[in-house]
Amino acid sequence: MIFFSNAANIMFDINFVIQIALIALLIFGAIQKPNRRRHGTIMAIATIVNLATLAIIMLPAFFMKWTLIGLHNLTAIMIIHAIVGGVAIAIGLIFSIRFLIFLSRNKDLNCGTKMGMRIVNLSWLVSFVLGLIFYFVFYTTAIA
Repeated sequence: MIFFSNAANIMFDINFVIQIALIALLIFGAIQKPNRRRHGTIMAIATIVNLATLAIIMLPAFFMKWTLIGLHNLTAIMIIHAIVGGVAIAIGLIFSIRFLIFLSRNKDLNCGTKMGMRIVNLSWLVSFVLGLIFYFVFYTTAIA
């Protein structure tokens, strides 16, 4: 079964759809800022789902494709995507863990700074855009 590209494995297409849904979830979560409990829950869920897609789909694909494309011109996009996405997930996990700890202890749910959250959102968006570029270039050309 193929969603968007003949060259893409179905798992990459599913990941593509999940990533779009996660961006929508992030936007919805950002709108929920006045309700810190809802905001934190939405953002923690998005971070955990993204971590799962990273472990199940993206990392195995990265190492598999790395050996296939070597120093291809998309390598720079892939490396920047991985670094920026890693920053987003790492900081997002810190905020999510703090949120869950504060929630379990009935503490104030102020789990991160405004600047830190902006960095997470911006890095997640940049990583998403680079992932889209990589997906469309890599899977809609003869490279795969």
